[in-house]
Amino acid sequence: MNSRTNRVAIVVRMTLVASFPIIASDCIAAPVDPDVAPSLRELVQRSSNALLAVPDENEWRIVRSLRGAGAEFVGRTVRLRNAPARSDAILLRRESLQTHWSDPVPLSKRGASFVINQLESSDDQRLARAARYLLDSDQHVREECFADLSQADFRDVRLIANRLPLDALHRAVARDSIAPHHRRSAGILLGLAAGNDEAKVLINSIGRDKEGLGLGDDGLVAGYLLASGTDGLVELERRFIEERRTPVTTIRAVLAGLDFIRENAADQFRDADLRETMLKIAERPDATDLAAAQLAAWHDWQAVDGLVRIFEANNDRDETRKKAARVAILRYLSACSRCPDPARQFETETARTALAQFERSHPDAARRATVLSGVPTRTSELQ
Repeated sequence: MNSRTNRVAIVVRMTLVASFPIIASDCIAAPVDPDVAPSLRELVQRSSNALLAVPDENEWRIVRSLRGAGAEFVGRTVRLRNAPARSDAILLRRESLQTHWSDPVPLSKRGASFVINQLESSDDQRLARAARYLLDSDQHVREECFADLSQADFRDVRLIANRLPLDALHRAVARDSIAPHHRRSAGILLGLAAGNDEAKVLINSIGRDKEGLGLGDDGLVAGYLLASGTDGLVELERRFIEERRTPVTTIRAVLAGLDFIRENAADQFRDADLRETMLKIAERPDATDLAAAQLAAWHDWQAVDGLVRIFEANNDRDETRKKAARVAILRYLSACSRCPDPARQFETETARTALAQFERSHPDAARRATVLSGVPTRTSELQ
């Protein structure tokens, strides 16, 4: 054992903890992008203990307690079996006193300072700082900024929209090498801060990811609609939905973008306008099933007439795709027919009548819809 002052030779066994308890006060009502991993700042706040250490020859010296009763560790050194080969600092944390410490998280000096500042700031200050350093030269800082903004409540981010860095967001959206989740978040954030010029950048960037999979395009669609308003729906329809050469990956992104708008920007868009756009998507043979499922998820039963018309007019030559479309519409009709809202009585009766007709004309699709839905599709059983 080394006899240096304040040095304790401790071999710490680090075990990665894959899950963590959600603290009620930390829950976010409607995050900008729930798919983005939590920031280190948030993980520290969810932890029982968190420590910051810096390299000291072949060991690590604990220099700060970030969470919990860890003051007695400060100044000590630890030897780690799984420490990173090179790092300015590392973060150690554990979820509770009964769990092992997590694997050390490497941090740059700048990244460590940024996390500390975020921990010590109010929510408003934290979001404003994240907006300011969104495309910082330091990777750790960038990751923290994207995570803090993406996991923040959409309503809170809206309040600081005028502080979002337009130039940095422009570069993020245009950058080919950007990670898909960063691309998605950057699109939404640019839409919040944008005007007509930024709206053009957003719509021109849709469908241009280098993998051709539409990754992150849903954020560009949502951002474009936030920037352009209802007029943007018309342009989306013209450029992508009505264009039959548009790949289904882009159509999926449009669907996801519309879902985000309906959830978070209901004050900017009428349900009727979103429904009309969704029904135009449903008219595409390669997306009928997707649109019908989304309308059912919205509980938008006023689309029933449009979907019945699409069902009757379906002449897709691809039999597999045609069957999937019919099954999806039948599932929508089944759910609609069971709506208990008296205000939707007309739609409910329309759905029941259509179900009775289609189960006679397309019994195979009706049986398949019953199996997938777990509910009866015969109108006599629904009354």
